[in-house]
Amino acid sequence: MPGRVSARKGELSTSAQKVSSQPLRSRRTTASSNIAVPDEGPSSPLRTRICLIFADAQRSTATHRKLAVNLRKIQEECCYESTGRRNQDNEGDFREDDFNVEIARCVIRLMGVKKSEGAGDRVVRFLGLFLRRANDKDATLIPEVDVEDPQTFPDTPSNRLTSHILSILFPLLASKEKVVRYRATQLVAHIINSLDSVDDDSYQLIRGGLLKRVRDKEPMIRVQAVLGLGRLAGNEGEEDLDDVDSDGDDASGLLDKLLEVLQNDASAEVRRALLLNLPLAPKTLPFLLERARDVDFATRRALYTRLLPALGDFRHLSLSMREKLLRWGLRDRDENVRKATGKLFRERWIQDCVGSKGVSEHGTVQQSTPPNADGLLELLERIDVVNSAGSNGIAIEAMTGFWSGRRDYWDAMSFDDPFWDNLTPESVFVARSFNDFCKGEEDGKYEAIAEAKIPEVTKLAFFVQRYVNDLISSIRHNFAQSEDEPEQDTVEKEFIVEQLLHIAEALDYSDEIGRRKMFALLREILTIAELPEEITKLVVNVLHGICGSEATGEREFCGIVLEAIAEVHDNVMTDDQPADNEDESFHSARSELSESTPSKARSDTRTSRDGNNSEMDEEKAIREIMINMKCLHIAQCMLENVEGDLQQNIHLVTMLNNLVVPAVRSHEAPIRERGLLCLGLCCFLDKALAEENLTLFMHCFTKGHDALQVSALHILSDILIVHPKLVTADNIDPDLQKSVYKIFSKGLRASAAADVQSAATIALCKLMLMSVVRDEDLLKQLVMLFFDPASKENAAVTQALSYFLPVFCHSRWENMEMMAAVAASVLHHQVTLADEMEDEDGAIGVNTIGSMLVDWTDARKLVVQDASRSGWDEAGGKDAQAVNGDVHLTLAECLLERALAHGCPKDERKVLLTMVGKLYTTSNSSAEKLQVVSDLVVEAIDGKIATDTATKNALNKYHSILSKVLGEVGITQSNTEDQASDPTMGGNETQMEVELGVDENEVQSDEKPAGTDAQNILLDQLVLTLPQQPSTRYHSLVSSVDEMAKTVFITGATGLLGRIVFDTFVNAGWTTIGAGFSRAKPPSILKVDLEDQAAIETTLDDIKPSIIIHCAANRFPDQCEADPDSTRALNIASSRRLALAASSRSIFLIYLSTDYVFSGRPGEAPYEATSTPNPPNLYGQTKLAGEKAVLEVCENTGLAVVLRVPVLYGHAESNAESAVNVLIDAVWKAAQDKDAQGPMEMDDYSLRYPTNTEDVARVIVDIATRYLNADEARVAMPKILQFSGEQRFTKYQMCQILAGILGLPLDGMVGKGEDKDAKVARPYDTHLSTKVLKDLGVDVRTMDFTDWWYVLRVFRGVLRLILWTGKWR
Repeated sequence: MPGRVSARKGELSTSAQKVSSQPLRSRRTTASSNIAVPDEGPSSPLRTRICLIFADAQRSTATHRKLAVNLRKIQEECCYESTGRRNQDNEGDFREDDFNVEIARCVIRLMGVKKSEGAGDRVVRFLGLFLRRANDKDATLIPEVDVEDPQTFPDTPSNRLTSHILSILFPLLASKEKVVRYRATQLVAHIINSLDSVDDDSYQLIRGGLLKRVRDKEPMIRVQAVLGLGRLAGNEGEEDLDDVDSDGDDASGLLDKLLEVLQNDASAEVRRALLLNLPLAPKTLPFLLERARDVDFATRRALYTRLLPALGDFRHLSLSMREKLLRWGLRDRDENVRKATGKLFRERWIQDCVGSKGVSEHGTVQQSTPPNADGLLELLERIDVVNSAGSNGIAIEAMTGFWSGRRDYWDAMSFDDPFWDNLTPESVFVARSFNDFCKGEEDGKYEAIAEAKIPEVTKLAFFVQRYVNDLISSIRHNFAQSEDEPEQDTVEKEFIVEQLLHIAEALDYSDEIGRRKMFALLREILTIAELPEEITKLVVNVLHGICGSEATGEREFCGIVLEAIAEVHDNVMTDDQPADNEDESFHSARSELSESTPSKARSDTRTSRDGNNSEMDEEKAIREIMINMKCLHIAQCMLENVEGDLQQNIHLVTMLNNLVVPAVRSHEAPIRERGLLCLGLCCFLDKALAEENLTLFMHCFTKGHDALQVSALHILSDILIVHPKLVTADNIDPDLQKSVYKIFSKGLRASAAADVQSAATIALCKLMLMSVVRDEDLLKQLVMLFFDPASKENAAVTQALSYFLPVFCHSRWENMEMMAAVAASVLHHQVTLADEMEDEDGAIGVNTIGSMLVDWTDARKLVVQDASRSGWDEAGGKDAQAVNGDVHLTLAECLLERALAHGCPKDERKVLLTMVGKLYTTSNSSAEKLQVVSDLVVEAIDGKIATDTATKNALNKYHSILSKVLGEVGITQSNTEDQASDPTMGGNETQMEVELGVDENEVQSDEKPAGTDAQNILLDQLVLTLPQQPSTRYHSLVSSVDEMAKTVFITGATGLLGRIVFDTFVNAGWTTIGAGFSRAKPPSILKVDLEDQAAIETTLDDIKPSIIIHCAANRFPDQCEADPDSTRALNIASSRRLALAASSRSIFLIYLSTDYVFSGRPGEAPYEATSTPNPPNLYGQTKLAGEKAVLEVCENTGLAVVLRVPVLYGHAESNAESAVNVLIDAVWKAAQDKDAQGPMEMDDYSLRYPTNTEDVARVIVDIATRYLNADEARVAMPKILQFSGEQRFTKYQMCQILAGILGLPLDGMVGKGEDKDAKVARPYDTHLSTKVLKDLGVDVRTMDFTDWWYVLRVFRGVLRLILWTGKWR
């Protein structure tokens, strides 16, 4: 411990600085390109000691605390008088400024370190740790009298060092070099977050400098700037604005500026950094919660996993915000966001309602309290279950996740008789959601639980009757009460009845007594005129479920509902009748006595009676309207459940004639519109009726108001979907078709209301996707609507078209041709309006539009193609031949004709020719089309219509491609002609074998080659000469690796998989270094002993890779059992060593594992990445242990990921390298030795999913690129991935395929069942699910197993000739 403070401290600062909560006016600073670098001078012991500390700090963060202590000791020796050894050791008398200069020297050296270098980040973290520790130590040395004044900023060595470092960094914040700006901003941000206070001058300089960096063009710099400003914003009050300049960055509050950045910054990393670092305050909270709708999924996930749990009690949020957060999160398109929201609801929010026990300061649930029914009811009350449990509400989704994740509440909730006797909206929804969850699970595995807790049908019917009576009583009371009496609340009572009916809808009605009871009850309830519409709909749905969906049941159902409709109408009219009779009796009586009444009195009496009659007539008319609306609503609910033929159901015909048709003809608008809906539902059940009334619905759209137009569009589109022949039949009236198309065209126009436009857009998209409507004009109108800036205000239109247009084009060849036909006219329209669109917000540039049109017409992206244009098929990805390029040729023809047209504007011609240069052209296209387009290109070049360099280059490039393709077409045609004329080249395999003189019987002849080894060698050579299928047919969704300039280090690079991974990374443009041992080939394949930690670290320090692919392993189960010690050393210990070395250097690691980590018992597959492993043998056990070792080392850094793969096959140096390739030897042996000994046995029990090494290598490159691009976001990305082929074979089935390809008999081999006495246990079925990879966007399609091997077919005749006859023709 140092002694008294040295007098030397006063030499640097003689007066204490003042710190204030209000920032003072900042000094103006100017960026200087001349950075003052301290003079190196001769080396000194102080420099050596400090440099050694920084050298150790940049290697690993594990020793930072120890190094900070050592550096602090050096600082104390320089800044305080020593009581010990400095002079005795004769190390020199160094002063405080010497120490500060050496630290500053290291800081300056840090400024040039690139962001990709992990050493720079480690040094920055070390400096922040040291400054925080040094300030804490200095604070303990300040006399108490010095810290009594809170306005006094202590003058300590650490504060002076901080000020010195900041003075060096401030000019570098404005450097022209982005790396310097990044490191300077990063270090300033770390210093801010390491200190508790800073002097006013430094505060103002930091604030101004970082505010300028918030507008930096580099996102990585903006991230660091907001990290620092977020700390300052938490300490800046509103009164701080009084002391800032009125111009520049200080013109408004710091918090306001950061909130603006949060809303508008284009970088997701910047927004995410602000989300997690801005102070939680009433002003910032609404802006932070808005990030639940952020376009970046990682930002949305951060909100639900980090911000909301740390927010505190969710009950402080408003009711609307709670509902929005749940709805946005549970319906997010990213699965991880949905999972995070569900976890937040069932763990954090329920904990707030139950009690705060078990919740940490950061909002994470440390321990769960016992289930609490009252807490669950309060949680539902807090999300307003009455309003959020409707058809589009979020409550049912939230509770489904709750029941799935909180099984401890299953037994805690008791649905006994007292529960049902005292239902509340929250309690009845608990029962309904639990019942839906149990009944909704696959295979009905929880149905028994629901049946045990939910009352049987008869008992539930009594509860339904009770609560319906209570509801109707309240409704009638409110209707009959006077104005002074308070109304009874019926909303909650309606909700309770609705939930009971939802439960009834899911019950099992196999019990006849219960069925009859519920049937009679619902029949009675349906006749109640006051019954609310939602309850009426549920009653009808339950009745339909009881009756059944078969024809007999539907007729019974329709008859019951129509009886209820008639009873509702008759009851209401009967209720009116007594009053009328009473009036008539009264008037009749008065008439009898009127003879003795004076005429004047009779006149007054008649006038009064006429007025009363008028009021009564008006009341009666309103009542009739209400009754008719009620009857039509019941009919509508019934029609929504019926699917049979209208003409075969007499009840439906009766209802149509007596209720629906009169309603459509009614003069009352409400009745007419509801009748129209019922008529539309009837049209679904009868094509002739639909055809008759099609013009009626079109008339309603033409003459109706907005709501009626929307209804008419819905009815028209649904009718055309159900009866497409109305507009697609060969004998269709063209005028009718034109009228239908005109309706949709009118609805798409900008003059239409927003609801009408969105309804027309969605309806037309459905019809075009189903090929019901095929009209180029309508497609053109949709495309122009999508690009119209005005449509951005209609979110429904934009969202629908964003999904529709690419799906429409990429789903069918004919759709793509339609888009190509309208592309030129669309582009012409957009270019014409370009000047006007530039002034509007949200306008899309014409070049972007052109690129989108090219993408939509790219035939390579067709999902399913026919035989002539085959590409990727639905079954899993067989690339049969090159994709036909006729669509882009059609597009090119249209574009070039427009560009060559007289009067084509220069700007439009430039866009057209630019598009031409992006088109896909292949020899597998029409020769005629190729020639036509080639002539147009030549004409364009000769006419010199391209005026600028870019368009000239695009045109010349396309001309070169066309010339090459035309040449290939000519060669292909000539080769085909030569083959047809050459008698030695057969058109099929049979002809080839006949010419070679090979007969099938020769396989069984005695003529054999000299030795079996010769056969195997020749076969291996043939297998090794198989051409690799190019992986370019996979279109990666991530950025180009060429632009990343990354280095990869591959262990096991001489093995079966490692060789292909090595070549794939090389072809992808990576700097690739491999590691081997016995087969090393320096300099590309280094010899590295993975059991030597020093050798690993030396290799990594030399090549400095960005990523390591760990392929090295003992992967043969039999060898693992024979030598367990060496297996554990390589598969476990070496993996841990590699992970430690990689993690300490911030190198990302991909660990290759196996499907053998799972037991593979029958019925368990497919296995998800989250499934519980249970290895069946030592090989699987060691690979699983290796997984755990790697993920444990990199747990907090996100620098490792596991990729599990199944059995592999592919190009091998010897067949023994692969458990699949080696089957070729078995097939040969079975064919040769079948007569010499008994048949060979081959496993025909265990299921295998052979996967090609080329596919695995491609996926590894994709994973590497995605995870490296993710930077900090990869911490939240999945840690375990799985990849597998989908084709399933046993080994015997694979042998059958190989034998068929090689033309060998398989008589000498038989399949055998499960081998229970095997020395090494092998799983039955370990099929791996690739869901996680699909969610990441990785292409998981694989090569067809048979096709990959089938290339041997062309060698079949030659192979037989050589091996059996020794002849060569």
